[in-house]
Parts: sequence; structure tokens; C-alpha cells
Amino acid sequence: MTISLAFLAPDLVRAAVEVTTVTQLCAREKCSVRQVNMAISLAFLAPNLIKAAVEGRLPRGIGIERLRDPPTEWSRQFESLGLNPE
Repeated sequence: MTISLAFLAPDLVRAAVEVTTVTQLCAREKCSVRQVNMAISLAFLAPNLIKAAVEGRLPRGIGIERLRDPPTEWSRQFESLGLNPE
């Protein structure tokens, strides 16, 4: 699974309006519960953070696991990773 799933997450959120359970969403999108949960979590990353990840500009050691379940406030996301907002 790659950070590019973050770009798919808004589609998953929109699809969730048409289904009532994560299981239904997984069946519709042909993916696992874990993939859906991870993608939804990544959907709330700051745009600059997503861009840096896709462009490979994040420091070594900051991967998908460190990006999951971010703080809701974008400036705090950078802070929690030890980065300065660009």
C-alpha cells in the first residue's frame, strides 16, 4: 500500500455515503477493511504533507505507519512528525 491511497480516500468517503457499513464499502471497492481504514485516515493529512510524501521529500523513517491517525490540525501533523510546515 502506498501513500497514493491518500488521493483515493476522498472517493472512499464519498462512496461511504452510498453504503451503510465498512464491509459493504470494502465489497464495493474490492479491498480490505484495513485498507479502507488506512485510506480514510490518510485523507485527513495536510495537503503539503501528502505532496511531500508523493514527491519523496519526507525524511527517511517517515512512512505510512507514521502518517496514520494524524492530529486533526494540520500544523500539529507536521509538529508530531518533527517537521516544519513548508
